[in-house]
Amino acid sequence: MTVKYIISLLLLAAMGFSSAMAQNPRVFQKLDSIFEENERGYRTTVLKLKPGINWVSFPRLPEPVWPAHEILEQLTDYPNEIKLKHFKISNDGLHARPVEFRWEFGTWTYYFMTHVTATQGYKLTIFPEEERYMILTGNVADPTTSIKLWANYDNWIGYFLEEPMRVEDAFEGYWDQIYSVKHQDWVIYGLQAPPPNPDGSMDFTLRYGDMVIVDVVSDISDFQWPSGDGAAIKTAIRT
Repeated sequence: MTVKYIISLLLLAAMGFSSAMAQNPRVFQKLDSIFEENERGYRTTVLKLKPGINWVSFPRLPEPVWPAHEILEQLTDYPNEIKLKHFKISNDGLHARPVEFRWEFGTWTYYFMTHVTATQGYKLTIFPEEERYMILTGNVADPTTSIKLWANYDNWIGYFLEEPMRVEDAFEGYWDQIYSVKHQDWVIYGLQAPPPNPDGSMDFTLRYGDMVIVDVVSDISDFQWPSGDGAAIKTAIRT
């Protein structure tokens, strides 16, 4: 057992993982496997999930496209029921429909969705409604990755930059083409950047692992999150 492995376990225990491990040996085995992978060069991200529905993305994956069930199995204190939803738009933009992946009654069921990607956003619902953590391993998505945004559809996209960013900066250069940006906690309308918020009454910030729903006036074929130098503090746990 390496020193790095011991330190990793101590850090997780400090974040409240010890009880989950004790209650669920399967979770302990998953964590053990993850730390072994870390020894071979992988990095780990821990996302904190609140009770109920979470608008999420999966910014760190072993490959750009990865089986949904393997990601959802990284939940601590494994739930009785999981629902993962996405709004899928066809590659040609001619069709769109809700898709879903579920864990119910001890089995996985998929409704036109089997895999996840870092560029897409999802609505994750877990029962019973308790605070949990999700462990992600692999590589963070390339910050220069382009995302196609389609007019006349809700575009569910993931925020995969490690630096937090205010929404007016995140969509800089695109505001004349954007009708709305919807976050789980807020929504902004209009064809111009939102005004400054000097008193801090609303936190219009995107954070690593967030999802937003973007409606655009016209197609944007090559949207990219700004990936220049950021002054915000990086964090491995979304709070």
